[in-house]
Amino acid sequence: MKYLPIPVLTSTCIARLWNRIQCQSDTECWLWTGAKSKQGYGRFKLKGQLFSVTRLVYFLSYGKDPAPKHVCHTCDVPGCCNPKHLWLGTAGENNNDSVQKGRYERKSTARRGIRHPQQKYNEQVKQQLQKLAMTMTVKRAAEILGVNVWSAYQIVRCGHTYKCGLEQLVSSSGS
Repeated sequence: MKYLPIPVLTSTCIARLWNRIQCQSDTECWLWTGAKSKQGYGRFKLKGQLFSVTRLVYFLSYGKDPAPKHVCHTCDVPGCCNPKHLWLGTAGENNNDSVQKGRYERKSTARRGIRHPQQKYNEQVKQQLQKLAMTMTVKRAAEILGVNVWSAYQIVRCGHTYKCGLEQLVSSSGS
């Protein structure tokens, strides 16, 4: 990931930044109260560009631009800006840290199928759908079981609800 260089910060910009941080004791998280990314990381606008709050706080606290490294959290709180909770690391080091703390599963150990937390249809529903689809249209079978029609087509054609590729759908419907 390429980071924009941190621009010259005026005292007004610095005051504006610190006014949006709820500073607590040195051991507690200092939470960002301004704009955030979808993942909860603070964002701060400078000269028309969005910057990561943790990068700016790291720069102001330690006097050096953290690029090309990532600014990582020891506390695992995305909105935290406490400089004592921030450390520099590569993407790999940050990923390893999240795996060690149990916040991330590598693809080789990821939960799939019935173990996946977002799994919508259990194996029994999938088997019923596939049996019904042999005697009637997939759409009708989906209506009977209360399954989304598109998901039903994916289950019948591919055995699961993940996208199975347009070429598979075309070749299965043409046969």
